[in-house]
Amino acid sequence: MIDQDMVTITAALMKHRNQEVREQAALLMGSFATHSRASPHMISYTFKNLNEILEDKEQSVRNAAAVVFKKLSLTPSGRECIRDSNSAVNMI
Repeated sequence: MIDQDMVTITAALMKHRNQEVREQAALLMGSFATHSRASPHMISYTFKNLNEILEDKEQSVRNAAAVVFKKLSLTPSGRECIRDSNSAVNMI
């Protein structure tokens, strides 16, 4: 079950100093993206960090962030989260 605590912890790991931890946290968040239970929590806890790692110095971390946004774009609630967080501007 995906709940607020899992989303909060995973979102925090996207700021970790280790590149692999940031990458894996983003990919895990991507797996949450298609679940309706996670969507309400993602906008509150995730998008700030996702937007930041779109500018990460490591290509693999930026790629992982892109995967999350791609998965989010597949569902109506994910598209709403992208719109409501103004993330589309950072994706361009």
